[in-house]
Amino acid sequence: MSTICLLIKDTEERQSLSSYLKLSNNKVIESHSVQDFEKLQHSSHFDLLVLDPNLPELNGFVLIKNLYNRRAPFIFLSDKCSASEKIIGFELGAEDFITRPYSVKELCLRISNILRRTNIELKQKNLINWENNTYLLLVDKKKHKVFVDNKEIRLTAMEWELLNCLMDNSLVTVSRGQLSKNCLQSGFTKGNRSVDTHVKNLRAKLMHPGWIQSVHGVGYRFCGYKK
Repeated sequence: MSTICLLIKDTEERQSLSSYLKLSNNKVIESHSVQDFEKLQHSSHFDLLVLDPNLPELNGFVLIKNLYNRRAPFIFLSDKCSASEKIIGFELGAEDFITRPYSVKELCLRISNILRRTNIELKQKNLINWENNTYLLLVDKKKHKVFVDNKEIRLTAMEWELLNCLMDNSLVTVSRGQLSKNCLQSGFTKGNRSVDTHVKNLRAKLMHPGWIQSVHGVGYRFCGYKK
């Protein structure tokens, strides 16, 4: 189920579109004002925003540029407008620009297509395939799962954080101090072996020592290559 936020000034239009979207098993959040939307976008998750650029309190283009935190793709739904306004909308990152009058069914199909594409892109972003010589590592960032040569391994929360920090800096040496601060939420002091202990356990679970290399006197380096 996808969640769609509607920021549309006309109540009747907003409610009509909401009802139609719900028929396709979508969850809909209706926002009636810019002030309401500002609160909502910080407290609620949604997968797509449909908004009117001609809002009473604030121009929709300004809202997107200055206030929107861009957690989700967005579509402009507007009265007839000039080509230059459409260009502005697309330059701001809009997925589509629909002008009134429009077919509700067509709009819902466009929304479904955008959600399908962005869900595929998100899945691809969350699933990362790594290789090191003949060894394979699959990481599902969303589900917090790791597979070594197609077999799932169980990591502790600390091991998961360490692996992600090293993967995000693949082929770059990450110091013990950085790992301690970012993953253990503690300061690093000389003689503190906490990072080394967690990395040792992580290495054992990855079953191939080549995934994580030690850099003497500095820290560690993840040596995987994205497939």
